[in-house]
Amino acid sequence: EILVGPGRGVRDDLANELKIKGRRHHFVLKKIRELYPSFKYSDLAAHRAIVLLPYQVSVMSIFEYYRMALPIFAPSPSLLADWQLKYRILSERTWDLVRKKKPTRGSPLPAAENFQHWPDPNDEFHEDAIEFWIKYADFYQWPHVQIFHSIDHLFALLETADLDAIAASMREQNGKMEADLVEQWKDYFHRFFHGIPPAAKQRRHQILDYDAAMRANYDVQVNDACVGDRHGLSSSSLGSLGGGNE
Repeated sequence: EILVGPGRGVRDDLANELKIKGRRHHFVLKKIRELYPSFKYSDLAAHRAIVLLPYQVSVMSIFEYYRMALPIFAPSPSLLADWQLKYRILSERTWDLVRKKKPTRGSPLPAAENFQHWPDPNDEFHEDAIEFWIKYADFYQWPHVQIFHSIDHLFALLETADLDAIAASMREQNGKMEADLVEQWKDYFHRFFHGIPPAAKQRRHQILDYDAAMRANYDVQVNDACVGDRHGLSSSSLGSLGGGNE
């Protein structure tokens, strides 16, 4: 079985079209939640591949699929833009789609002077504007993600792709990314803490009041619309938020 994901936000009409055409090509496609009301990562990793019907340009679970070396098949920016016009597949692409459940023709604020020639990122009615921005989605930045330009093209790729080789290339890329991240964090920690004794040995002075800390550390007066100690959250209630699950 080929997965259709992510685990939420998948359009039923598109998923059903994939299933019907998949049967003609002798593929069984299933939405993740059809198979797994709840799942372990090992459940997903046991599948041969996953087809993305994303509801957003940045979805955390897509990072997880890549780390599992689960071959990912994603619609091209032009196809995804076409689907956005027809189906509003990216149901959380803009705040208006999230909060008001309706598309907009542009942003409420004018573009900055140097960027007035760029398409409006909140324009949901012009395919070229949608495609311009969604090409920066996470899944278009990574190597070894398989891009399809139509549903027929998707099944042509699934029929010919060497999924084991794709998974092996993804594992290799994961190793490179992990090594790079470790070195980056080593550099950050060195710059942050070099020459500073551990807090267990030398207590550091901390200002617990958010607004006072912003003034002392950054000479910034927090806007009244911001959330801080004077805006509905005390330092004790902030502390109680630690350790929760997203």
